[in-house]
Amino acid sequence: MHHNLQDDALRALARCSKSTIIIGAVSITSKVGGPLGAAIGAGFATSIGILARQQIRDSIQEPRILVEIEETTVDHCLFETITNVIAVGTTCLVGDHLQSVLEDVTPEALSKIDGLLQQGD
Repeated sequence: MHHNLQDDALRALARCSKSTIIIGAVSITSKVGGPLGAAIGAGFATSIGILARQQIRDSIQEPRILVEIEETTVDHCLFETITNVIAVGTTCLVGDHLQSVLEDVTPEALSKIDGLLQQGD
């Protein structure tokens, strides 16, 4: 069976548009508000991304492609928004912590660790 190429392109766009919107918003809001800003940005962007995906889904004509893209419901929006806020906020906090830990790692310390590892071989 040959699919309509436009529907194939719309499916690909629907699958990646939400993530792209969220990543863009998180990148911008984390620079302004740190982890809290990123979490808030993820919340707003998730809703926008879901709306964009739904509008793209509404343009697809091919039934087999259409069923591959989940229809948007209020429950689905709330769950994804909450999940993304928690995940992005937590990831930013962990990233900030790791960055502060890694600031203390010098090339000399890495060289000593490498030497110790090579002695164990």
